[in-house]
Amino acid sequence: MAIAWTQQVFSSHVAEVSYDDETQDMFVSFQNGSKYVYRKVPPDVAQNLANAPSVGSMLRSDIQLNYAYS
Repeated sequence: MAIAWTQQVFSSHVAEVSYDDETQDMFVSFQNGSKYVYRKVPPDVAQNLANAPSVGSMLRSDIQLNYAYS
């Protein structure tokens, strides 16, 4: 695993988003300490999430329904 970037975000629920270019895994850390890994997320989608005006809304509408996660 080689994290290409990590970005703290301004959100009431999400703390930061990290991305691994090699595996296309996106790591989302929440304010409550939980973490999820979303698989095969294209780099532009991950960057869009990190820069979204509402990270939580985009996570629910565009990420959770379209990418496998654990």
